[in-house]
Amino acid sequence: GLLCLGTAASGDALVKGIMQLGAVPGSAGDVLYMSTTNGLLTNDISGFTQGQVVRVCGYNLGSNKVYFNPSPDWIEIA
Repeated sequence: GLLCLGTAASGDALVKGIMQLGAVPGSAGDVLYMSTTNGLLTNDISGFTQGQVVRVCGYNLGSNKVYFNPSPDWIEIA
């Protein structure tokens, strides 16, 4: 399905691009993945377990900015 970030404007969504968030995990340059917690991104997938899906969602640009560009690839942990 389509993955997007909700914007401050009602009903708008970002499907690709740069967005300022309240908080971004990790440091500038880190790859960001879809978290197992609904609505969050993570930079740490070391706790993912067999059967869970990893999907790259973008990159931490620093200063709570994200380059959001979800990968079309879904990788299942074996």
